[in-house]
Amino acid sequence: MAPAPKPSSKIVVPCIRCGACCRWEGQVKTTDAEISRIARFLNLSEEAFIATCTVLRQDRTGLAIRMLADGTCIFLDDKNECKIHAVKPAQCKGYPLKWRNPSSEHLCHAVKVLVEEGVLPPSEYEPPPAGKLFK
Repeated sequence: MAPAPKPSSKIVVPCIRCGACCRWEGQVKTTDAEISRIARFLNLSEEAFIATCTVLRQDRTGLAIRMLADGTCIFLDDKNECKIHAVKPAQCKGYPLKWRNPSSEHLCHAVKVLVEEGVLPPSEYEPPPAGKLFK
């Protein structure tokens, strides 16, 4: 008799593709390797990518992806899809399991579900103002 398969330890993030995680204030930090990879993916030179798609980080220790005035990532399209998904920075890949911002469970359906299921601990922070709550 064959042994029973082991249950998967892989966590499935219940993303509904609302794009909220790509629309809040903050910075997506990039490494030199990520800059090279994304520039190549976009058929840009690294210099052109840096000049058009990045900004100096607030702490002045490197570069971050440029955001629109409202906090939306420049790589989020009108269908809430990432234009650089195949080569997105590690910070984006790690959301929400490796990091999340203080308002994540109030803004992101996936985080809310993962907190309710006990996969992620609840936030220690207060919800954001009413106009920014997840619905």
